[in-house]
Amino acid sequence: MISKVVKNSEEAIADIGDGSILMLGGFGLCGIPENCIQSLVEKGVKNLTCISNNAGVDDFGIGLMLQNRQVKKMISSYVGENKEFERQLLSGELEVELIPQGTLAERIRAGGAGIPAFFTPAGVGTEVAQGKQVEEFDGKKYLKEAWLRADFSIIKAWKGDKSGNLVFKGTARNFSPMMAAAGKICIAEVEELVETGELNPNEIHVPGIYVQMIFQGENYQKRIEQRTTAPPAPDGGADIQSDKDNPKLLRNSSYWQKADPFTYGLLKEYSIKMRNNPTNAEKIMWEGLCGKKLDGFKFRRQHIIGQYITDFVCLKVGLIIEIDGLIHQLPENQSSDLERTNWLEGQGFKVIRFSNHEVFTQYESVLEKILQEIEKHKENISGIKNTIKVAPPSGAGGAVFFELGIGLTKFGIAKRISQEIKNNSYANLGIGIPTLVANYIPKEINVMLQSENGLLGIGPFPKEENVDADLINAGKQTVTMQAGSALFDSAESFAMIRGEHVDLTILGAMEVSENGDIANWKIPGKMVKGMGGAMDLVASAKNIIVAMQHVSKDGKSKLLEKCTLPITGLRCVKKIVTELCVIEVLPDGKGFNLLELAPGITKEQVQAATEGKLRIDSELKEMKL
Repeated sequence: MISKVVKNSEEAIADIGDGSILMLGGFGLCGIPENCIQSLVEKGVKNLTCISNNAGVDDFGIGLMLQNRQVKKMISSYVGENKEFERQLLSGELEVELIPQGTLAERIRAGGAGIPAFFTPAGVGTEVAQGKQVEEFDGKKYLKEAWLRADFSIIKAWKGDKSGNLVFKGTARNFSPMMAAAGKICIAEVEELVETGELNPNEIHVPGIYVQMIFQGENYQKRIEQRTTAPPAPDGGADIQSDKDNPKLLRNSSYWQKADPFTYGLLKEYSIKMRNNPTNAEKIMWEGLCGKKLDGFKFRRQHIIGQYITDFVCLKVGLIIEIDGLIHQLPENQSSDLERTNWLEGQGFKVIRFSNHEVFTQYESVLEKILQEIEKHKENISGIKNTIKVAPPSGAGGAVFFELGIGLTKFGIAKRISQEIKNNSYANLGIGIPTLVANYIPKEINVMLQSENGLLGIGPFPKEENVDADLINAGKQTVTMQAGSALFDSAESFAMIRGEHVDLTILGAMEVSENGDIANWKIPGKMVKGMGGAMDLVASAKNIIVAMQHVSKDGKSKLLEKCTLPITGLRCVKKIVTELCVIEVLPDGKGFNLLELAPGITKEQVQAATEGKLRIDSELKEMKL
């Protein structure tokens, strides 16, 4: 039997010298060869060219080699949150070649398959195309891209045998199978090394012919960049019955920050905004709630409970007070308020509502009612722990969707876009606001969400006890898999995208032009995050919807005649949802067509906020949320 076993990472990397070209597997921190990277740092080899989707984080993964100034050049698709990578790129200290993620995967695959060049639509019309051959096939333009090969490919697998056969787990596969073939020498570190013949041949992902050295790694940290979890069960999983003597008060909001940091961050941002800009009725109520009459029963303003922001809450007795303005008379808000109240009261809270008019004209009576509720409920809380029953229902109305006359919140943008998802379809959700869309997909809509790091069928966030560092989405968030899911490598993932098998792509943007061009990956001299998979997606998706802010923080329009930032894709955007409206991009460069207005927004406001050519649709309507 052929044996390729070496003792450890130090022995495996012994022949790697200064100036070597390395491929390193992994997506973010998922599936990175931790042992070999640490040995490279300790060995101190320099002037390396590293080919990897990204460079880990500042203090882990390839980020350690960047800090140690061991890397001369990075060939990647995404800078991400690695501040040192971005700093060295912007300062010119580091040579960087940024490549669309699908192109990177295919160039690596081509290198291992002996294919010196191929054509792809990703990057046509962008700075990625500079100096490259462009050909037209069936009326569509394609770029000629060359293979990528390396002196050494360094990858990490879940299991391997002594002959070099490898098996991966979850989304830790990503770039590693292609890299194994594209390196002159492939070094594989595995979590479990077994005897030749113990692995089922039907389950092998990388045949041993591609692997020259293999060893069993040790002390894996398997760090997680975005640990996102579902709320834990109450009392460690014990079922708490609903009764008057045992209210299920959800008092501690800190778990939400851990469970879904992105959503919690948006809620926190909005709650601070509302706290700093109270209505007159809220000002009056706050003065009363802080008065001596209610001393000993502390109330909080704009407090986050689950996915809801409450006006006032006394956690000690589980009493929530909501002040309703005229906006709450709208039918959709009445339905939202009812759903919100039902869920909160299901958790043991008591919710009482007052109108602005009641606060202004019956102030003493309002305070008296609050005191009565405090007396009624304060005896029910003795000995009750801070527990959580369940998360709010998916798509719950507690998130504030819009401010009348001001526009949609980020949650509102996501909710409106969710209406665009068709039944029995495949969709790819980008990072940021697009990830929120999944929360609002109607239950009757069957959709499979695709993640470009190698997962089709993204499920909800896992419970804390089920978190798996080897199962993440493209935003590096921990996820689960829904029934019917499939796992694959990055080349396969982008074959789905490039081959137009994905029905819908939703992504963010910095700018969109009136002919459908999109810019979303860098601001020259200031910010470079990399294009990731965006260029591949916009070049091939059947339908592209953009979620974005209509104007920048300084009030400048982001819907332009022509994009001013580096282009991600040409004439690709079909529809745009902003805080102000829903707009479609007309074909043949005819400009924007205004289809829907956010509640309270006028067409004049949209016209003033849009630099590009804007047509008002003859059936313009107010959007329904």
